[in-house]
Amino acid sequence: MNCILLTTTSERAKCEMLEKSLNKYEWQYHIIEHHWRGFGDKILRTYEYLKQHPEITHFFYTDAWDTIVVNYPKWALHDIIKYFGEDCIVISAEKGCYPHPDKAPLYPEVESPFKYVNGG
Repeated sequence: MNCILLTTTSERAKCEMLEKSLNKYEWQYHIIEHHWRGFGDKILRTYEYLKQHPEITHFFYTDAWDTIVVNYPKWALHDIIKYFGEDCIVISAEKGCYPHPDKAPLYPEVESPFKYVNGG
């Protein structure tokens, strides 16, 4: 398995805390630096990167500026595979529809208060 953590940013300096934790826990990672062009841009940049790297079999995508990792990648993969299987998509969600609250009506009603897809 070839696993990598990806993130996107226009300001790499703001990724210092994330990079420090990634190095501490021995993650393979890549920070995609680009100028943000609007809604959907981050996932498109991630998709383009993955198309250029077919050797990557699994990846994590996260926010860049306000995120840290707290464990080794093998344990993160182990837990996800244990609960969801090897071929899955796990998406984080949050209670607020940010940064586009006007899009909240587009989301379906769910039982959980965490119904808005998170950028990371």
